[in-house]
Amino acid sequence: MKSIKTRLLLWLMASITVLTGLCGAWSYQHESRLAEQNYQDLRHALQQRLALSLPHSVWQLDETAMRQILDAELGWPAIHAIRLHDDANLNVGRIRDERNMLRDMAPSERPTADDLLTLPIVYQGKETLGVATVYLSRQALRDRQQQQVLEILLLIAVLNGGVCLLMAINLQRLVWQPLHQLLEAMESSANDSVPAGNSASEWTPARQRLQQLRQQLVTAQTRATEAETAAQLAHEQVEHSEQTLRHTRQALLATQQLAALGGLVAGVTHEISQPVGLMLTTASDLASTTSRISEKLNTSAMSKGEWQTYLEAAQHYEERLLAQAGSASKLIQSFKQIALDQSQPVRRDFQLNRYLHSIITSLQPTLRHTTVKVQIQCEDDLILDSYPGTFAQVMINLLLHVVQAGLAEQPAGEIHIDAQRNGQQQLLLTLRDNGLGLSPEQLKHVFEPSWQTETAQPGHVLALNVIETLVRQQLGGTLEVSSAPGKGTQFNLLLPFMAPGLHTR
Repeated sequence: MKSIKTRLLLWLMASITVLTGLCGAWSYQHESRLAEQNYQDLRHALQQRLALSLPHSVWQLDETAMRQILDAELGWPAIHAIRLHDDANLNVGRIRDERNMLRDMAPSERPTADDLLTLPIVYQGKETLGVATVYLSRQALRDRQQQQVLEILLLIAVLNGGVCLLMAINLQRLVWQPLHQLLEAMESSANDSVPAGNSASEWTPARQRLQQLRQQLVTAQTRATEAETAAQLAHEQVEHSEQTLRHTRQALLATQQLAALGGLVAGVTHEISQPVGLMLTTASDLASTTSRISEKLNTSAMSKGEWQTYLEAAQHYEERLLAQAGSASKLIQSFKQIALDQSQPVRRDFQLNRYLHSIITSLQPTLRHTTVKVQIQCEDDLILDSYPGTFAQVMINLLLHVVQAGLAEQPAGEIHIDAQRNGQQQLLLTLRDNGLGLSPEQLKHVFEPSWQTETAQPGHVLALNVIETLVRQQLGGTLEVSSAPGKGTQFNLLLPFMAPGLHTR
């Protein structure tokens, strides 16, 4: 309380001092300008009076009249001395001494003055009789200004003292004492008692109101505690739901990976059946031919021409077997690598161009039933230190998105995959097609969780939202899409050559 009172009084004193000082400064400047103006006016009037009164007495060489005129002008405190002299013998001067008495001024005497007025004594505007020198001083003006400053300072001190005294008395009577009584009433209300020294009727309304406020505060605190508990439970439920959602999402990804692997198995099985069947047919034909040749060889009925024919047929069968075995081996190798990478998130170095061709080879069972042609433009020396399984999952789903978005219905569907360096640390991979494209409205929603193309088959392809999350969180890159109706769609993958650590969220 005393601290507030002291600060308030100090603030009032400072405010009064500043305001009074500003007013005093303005008054001082105003009075100084007026005093200076008055001084200049009197100086000019002095000059005019001397110009009128002195020439006649000087012409007559009446020194008594001269002294009377000079003594009359010396009544102005600013004039310290006046001397009349000419080139001949005229030298009359009057001066005010330290006792404020007027006396004659010696010819060699040089009074001190800060303002010197020199005017010629001209008789009837024609003849110059001499010169009058007036020694002026602004000391009286400065003394008056100093007195004014002291009066302003005294006024500030009196105002500060008086206002502070009045404010201290009134604050004590009108603020601090009622506030102290109010605090006592609040304390008594908290203790459910009547303030000492006060009638019950005087403080009963305040006490009742304070009790009501206390009850409201208790109720509000109870509600706040309940709300905080409810918020904590809701937060825990949200965290649980979020964790469940993450597990569900991971399970969905795993399910989709298994579904994709199942599709690959089915497609590869179908593709392998043809070369394996041809290999079995060729091996059967070779075995039959060899059996006939063996019978003839045992009976010594085989001619040289038949043996030569058999060798040519065996060479032909061998070429067919090797070709079909190579085709099956290539397909199996591509499937094996893609399936292994997708089954577990292993990080390793892989050659991009070769891996892209392996992805396209693994998709041949799906693309064989369409008119879509895939062209890859990629440098052979592009090596990625990343997660090939995730990369394959992203590329396979993007290709399936493109095919299901209407490209398969095109008479000559084309997909171009271009990979090039984007600086020293990043790879820019572009996948574009000549399909139907997307409308501006569709393009705004492509990365929403529920978005699918109109021709997409639910459950077969990951949503672009999930693909974008895989690119961002696991590969450490970005995925952008641009499209226009009738102008196809383009996906831009910006990936680092060295992927960050694997994220689980």
